Amino acid sequence: MVDEHLSPADVTEYWTPDTPADEVGRVEAHVFACADCAQQLGAARALIDGVRDVMRRGRFQAIVTDAVLNRLARDGVRMRTFTVEPGTVVPCAVWADDQLIVTRLRADFRGLEHVSVVMEIGGQEVDRITDVPVGPDARELIEVFSAARIREVPQIDVRLRVFGSRGHAGDEIVADYLLEHGGTIRRSADGG
Repeated sequence: MVDEHLSPADVTEYWTPDTPADEVGRVEAHVFACADCAQQLGAARALIDGVRDVMRRGRFQAIVTDAVLNRLARDGVRMRTFTVEPGTVVPCAVWADDQLIVTRLRADFRGLEHVSVVMEIGGQEVDRITDVPVGPDARELIEVFSAARIREVPQIDVRLRVFGSRGHAGDEIVADYLLEHGGTIRRSADGG
């Protein structure tokens, strides 16, 4: 019988690709001896699979890290990436088989508090992410959203705005980006 259970951090870190082999071995040895922790580890795996499925098919907008993008790429998720600077207009399109659209929003986000990212399509707000975590030296936010959602809209402008505050000042527009969505591109029979 096992005296102590795995911590939530142990369970989470087990699924992280850069977890050291000796730590993976420790968790696996414990799980073989503890049915409760084996169930907890299985539940964590189901959650990870569910999140991955939502990201592939769902209607969502999220801020992620490079590590998350790398994991999705290793899992075979097809992504289209756009890197944008504040005030720029970027022509863009989505391929019929893209699963995610990734926008690398570049700006000086250092020292921001209460950060929100707003998506507008055709002048209407369609999504808002609030309480975006921003590191002290942040110069980029990585936003992902469902390519299926973008395929639903015709050729139209997609505006992304980052709001935030520094200190006690109220929220202000920190950066504004415009993607000119040109529609969905279908591949020809020869793959081109």
